[in-house]
Amino acid sequence: MCWQKLGNFDSAFFCFDLAYNIAKELKNEIWQSIISGNKGQVYFLQKKYSIAKPLLEDDYRYSKSYGEMVSAGNSLQWVARINLIEGKNDSALMQVKEALELILLEPKASYLQNVYYASADVYRTLGNYDSVYKYSELYNKVHDSVERAAARSTLEISRIRLDNLQNELTIKNLQKEKEAEELKRNFILAIIILVAAIIILILTRQRQKLKYKQRLTQSEMMAAKEQMNLFTQNLIEKSNLIENLQLRLQDKEYNEEQQQVIDELSHQSILTEDDGAKFKSPFEKIHPGFFIKLKQKSADITLAEQRTAALTRLEFPTRQIASLLGISVDSVQKARQRLRQRYNFRSESELEEFLASL
Repeated sequence: MCWQKLGNFDSAFFCFDLAYNIAKELKNEIWQSIISGNKGQVYFLQKKYSIAKPLLEDDYRYSKSYGEMVSAGNSLQWVARINLIEGKNDSALMQVKEALELILLEPKASYLQNVYYASADVYRTLGNYDSVYKYSELYNKVHDSVERAAARSTLEISRIRLDNLQNELTIKNLQKEKEAEELKRNFILAIIILVAAIIILILTRQRQKLKYKQRLTQSEMMAAKEQMNLFTQNLIEKSNLIENLQLRLQDKEYNEEQQQVIDELSHQSILTEDDGAKFKSPFEKIHPGFFIKLKQKSADITLAEQRTAALTRLEFPTRQIASLLGISVDSVQKARQRLRQRYNFRSESELEEFLASL
């Protein structure tokens, strides 16, 4: 593990293999498992995730079955990191949660900082910034504690070395050196505290900006939905008007009153250029990128087909779409058929699922 800390992975593997062979000769399965988990961590540092993952998973299972819960939890959080890299976010979330429960059974600083770091990474990927902030704070506290312990150990070693030279120095010079060392240490600690305070301030401001942006986005979305509801209601009223006019024109021979109705009907238009612009703006806010994605998958898609696709996305029935666009039901069905052909779908349900995914 010392070689691993120094980044000399070949020497680390050599020592782990020696230890594994001893554990194997003694038929000590739990130590075989733990050593395999340690090798898995080195493979992770080398970014050889396909080799590291099964070793870490085995260590997790064996350690848990033998009651070595902390060791099991540490290996599980490494597995969670690999799943996060592989894009398996849900698995990674469940694993860091279980890893944290296992490690908290017998907290150990080095393992705690590992699982806190992994948890922050997972929640960052999922966009849960409150949890990111929480686990980042926990990680920083544990990490600082570990660093302070290491610093104290280093300082103690330095003092032992200085003791070997004490007979060559006067008491006065030793006191001056001690004061200088303390001043240096205090200066470094002051810088660390200042940097930590700045980082916390930056994180706090970013969090506040994010919350404001989220509230603003929600307000815009609600306004867009209300605008879309009013617009579609207006379209439905136009559609109903046209249907009423059509019912009044069922006789083949027209009198003067019916001719006026015909003239009125001919001037009714649904989703004109002006209507299209009013429709597209709130629709894009509710379903951002919908028309862009349609064109990306079929660059020559027509405006009429785009409108048919949008109304289908809003789950309007065929008859309603026909009335809204001022075309026949058969024309709507043909338009949908052309859409299916464009995107190679066999059924209406496949088309509807595709449009819902955009």
